[in-house]
Amino acid sequence: MQITEIAERLERMIGLNPESIGYGAIEQSIKKRMLLCPVTTLEAYDQLLAVSPSEWTKLIEEVVVPETWFIRDRGAFLALKNIAKALWFSKRGKPIRLASIPCSTGEEPYSMAMVLMEAGLAPEGLTIDAIDISARVIQKAKEATYSETAFRGGDASFRERYFDVSPEGFRLRERFRACVTFYQGNLLKPSAPFVNQSYDVIFCRNLMIYLKEKNRRQLLQEIKERLTPKGILFVGHAEAHLAVQAGFEPLPYKKAFAFKMAASRNGRSKRQTAPFSNREIAATRDGRKKSLRERKGTFESATRYASQAASQSKDLVSRNNKTGGRDLVKDNAVSQTPDILKEARLKEARLKEDKLKEARRLADRGLLEEAQHLCEAICQLDPAQVEALFLMAMILAAKGDRKAAANYFRKVLYLDPNHEEALLNRTSYLNQNGGVNQSNINKKTLETSLGNEGLRR
Repeated sequence: MQITEIAERLERMIGLNPESIGYGAIEQSIKKRMLLCPVTTLEAYDQLLAVSPSEWTKLIEEVVVPETWFIRDRGAFLALKNIAKALWFSKRGKPIRLASIPCSTGEEPYSMAMVLMEAGLAPEGLTIDAIDISARVIQKAKEATYSETAFRGGDASFRERYFDVSPEGFRLRERFRACVTFYQGNLLKPSAPFVNQSYDVIFCRNLMIYLKEKNRRQLLQEIKERLTPKGILFVGHAEAHLAVQAGFEPLPYKKAFAFKMAASRNGRSKRQTAPFSNREIAATRDGRKKSLRERKGTFESATRYASQAASQSKDLVSRNNKTGGRDLVKDNAVSQTPDILKEARLKEARLKEDKLKEARRLADRGLLEEAQHLCEAICQLDPAQVEALFLMAMILAAKGDRKAAANYFRKVLYLDPNHEEALLNRTSYLNQNGGVNQSNINKKTLETSLGNEGLRR
């Protein structure tokens, strides 16, 4: 009986490439398990493995040593923060679903939760599935209590904000733990929930380097099947070339090793359907923006045009009152007045619609300040523009201003009580700011928030 025979069976079971960790490391793990069983010969241990699935599990846990810490590879989490905002807007506020595979003792999925909530996403706005082959590490992850070594990634100031000190170490607070659900599973033999879900973001870092080539291909294919069409994959720095070989396209975030699917399963390019292109992401990062003066100038010119048209109409009506209509007939203004007003209103409506579309595009790219300025300009022209008010609510929610977001959701629901997307977000944002629900959104409250003049328009 040889160590290599057990190593080959490990490969078949979990896809482990023995050379990636060395046969010596596998031998040390086997000897440790033999002492604990106890058995004295390799043959006897092999016979035990043949009849005891639980011993296989213990051997796998011994071989697969977890090595991780919070906010490991900061570039990936900085990219996640920007990407998640764009995804959240593209999903119109519906929850983002993420996966951490393998999750080890929980540092990675909990880091995802902390970063996303710090970026302004509410706990109910994200779902994180964390999967690992080891029941032992899953149990430790659920306990969410860590020693100093779990914070060795550099700046650990977040520990004071998100952890409580306990006799056992540092325990993550409940609101972050609640975002993550842990599952034991073998990715090469997928089971629920992974096989039944689609994910917007998958972290699969530093796993493929330990797998045989055929198992890497199998894993990457499984990930492709589980990612949404606009989904993003994060891998380890030594695995970037494997993602490219599998048909993923890198995103231009420094040291993030983030990828999107370059082509659909039928071979057609997905670049047109992606929530943000490489160019758009670069614009987000570099802050390339059009001048807000130009945008405001466009609105001002449209407002002046409408004002001039209204003034002309008022003058003609005044002349009509004084002359009994003779000047209107004389000037042929009976037909001109409605045309002037109609043209002004159409131009203003088109302008507002164009700018609303532009505001949505900016928000999708993560340019929240610019999108907010445009929405404010639209609302200045028309305080009862429901879709502009709704977009403002979403922008403010993404920026973490929940009170202001709730105020705008109130305005939307007053003007359109059946606004589906506002109703979907109502519980998350309105109830957390004074227990507001649809039944007590009354006219008096909303007249105060919208302004009486705006409601009368």
